[in-house]
Amino acid sequence: MAAVWLLGVQGHGRRMARGDAIYQDCPSSMEVTRAVRKTVEEELAVAAAHDLRGIVRAEIPGPIRMECEFRVGAKRFDIIFGSSAARCVHISGVMKSSHSARLRDLVARHEALIARPNEIDTRWENGVFRRYVHPVLTAEHAPVYWRYDLDPASNPRLLERLGVNAAMNAGAIYLDGTFFLVARMEGVDRKSFFGLAESRTGTDNFRLRDYPLQIPEGDDPATNIYDMRLTRHEDGWIYGVFCVERKDRNAPPGDTSSAEAQCGIARTKDLTTWERLPDFRSPSPQQRNVVLHPEFVGGKYAWYTRPQDGFIDAGSGGGIGWALSDAVDPAVCGPEKIIDSRIYHTIKEVKNGAGAPPVRTAQGWLSLTPRRIQYHRVAILSRLRSVSASGGRAE
Repeated sequence: MAAVWLLGVQGHGRRMARGDAIYQDCPSSMEVTRAVRKTVEEELAVAAAHDLRGIVRAEIPGPIRMECEFRVGAKRFDIIFGSSAARCVHISGVMKSSHSARLRDLVARHEALIARPNEIDTRWENGVFRRYVHPVLTAEHAPVYWRYDLDPASNPRLLERLGVNAAMNAGAIYLDGTFFLVARMEGVDRKSFFGLAESRTGTDNFRLRDYPLQIPEGDDPATNIYDMRLTRHEDGWIYGVFCVERKDRNAPPGDTSSAEAQCGIARTKDLTTWERLPDFRSPSPQQRNVVLHPEFVGGKYAWYTRPQDGFIDAGSGGGIGWALSDAVDPAVCGPEKIIDSRIYHTIKEVKNGAGAPPVRTAQGWLSLTPRRIQYHRVAILSRLRSVSASGGRAE
């Protein structure tokens, strides 16, 4: 019986250390040949990734010595036992240490992405705001261990198993000197989940926490949840208000696309443990992009709504609405008053919804929407009989 040991690989300045036995209990040199070929074909990875060329030296205890030369570009390798040689087809690979080397490479690239400084883009200038070169959070920020099964036994080639398609539509909040993003992470299967990223600067070095957020399921299970808005409310809770997507139960047979959007609500004290509340209820058939106002208004919870007739089409939904509810558990609002209408031939003719919660300033509440920035004053009259919107607007 014999064991084949990896002694080292040289190529492009790289050298791999002696590794574990790549094949054990080889009864003959022919079996060793098959074993080495099988190992090279199945382990793969680093040589192809780095275009390695060099010598693999393996040793069998006893009088036989083996040398294996591989050339990735030539798609071949030669196995030599003493004075005899056997040529085999090479399927772009390398020996046993390829898994750990590829893993080191993946982790190194990920860490470099997170540590990369984000510079101000000097080519951009409009006199209103500054823009940075890189987006602060992308699909590539997803941890390696989210996307890959790291067990060499079950995933010897270190293939991506749970790919992330995008990171987008994040809710943001600043707490105790740290910027937090609750991002919509969309998998390649189109299903979304929430990832919590944090940074001290707010412009770079965002790192996602080890696990996605665990948002409890509601009474009516959802197909998809996404696009969370975060509000630190004066009642002491941090609220996450997000879109809940479900299959349209009234769709005709064969319609596999019709869906329903409603507003889901969860709350937390620490951004880690979340309590799910009943979905927001309003007179409108569907709701998207609802935002909770940070303060009580006349002792009530105040909401910026986006009423819709359909999942995609706004229909009679007029734009950003204003509604009040006596409580948040459950949040049941009365009539919605449109305070920012959709208007033909403008950037808000098709869709118009709130983005982040408004921020109190000396001039009034600064409201951020996905397509523009506007100042508006909320004038609270007796029993909130009217709400007016005024002030400067940049579109």
